[in-house]
Amino acid sequence: MSSMDAGSSCSLSEKWDTYASVHVNDMCKKTGASTEELSKAVSFLVKNGLAEYKTLKSASGPVITGFALTHEGLNWKEILRSERNDFLLKSVLVPIIVSVLTSAVIAICSYLWTMSGISTLNANNTPSTEPMTEETILTGVS
Repeated sequence: MSSMDAGSSCSLSEKWDTYASVHVNDMCKKTGASTEELSKAVSFLVKNGLAEYKTLKSASGPVITGFALTHEGLNWKEILRSERNDFLLKSVLVPIIVSVLTSAVIAICSYLWTMSGISTLNANNTPSTEPMTEETILTGVS
């Protein structure tokens, strides 16, 4: 048998019911599916890593007797929720935070630049202590 124990598996055929805790007919009754539909569904689960086949060793090679859900198959809701939260964090929340921080840095730099310009302008326009002379230019006076 595979690494999982017989207490947590479902058979895929009546002849292997003694090796599984859930019998194929019980599973078909509960789901309303035929044995063939159940087999296709299990193949899909195995292909996607949500279940694994239970096997017995024989001279002609391993014989599939049933299946059991993997960790991913048993906890698919939690895994899906975790993946969704990771996506939201990385694709939505982080860009929003980066945008807010960038806007704040730009606003602060703009404010400081403006204050620097005002300080320089005021420094250049300080009154001189030397007396000023007024010159009047007369143009076009006849």
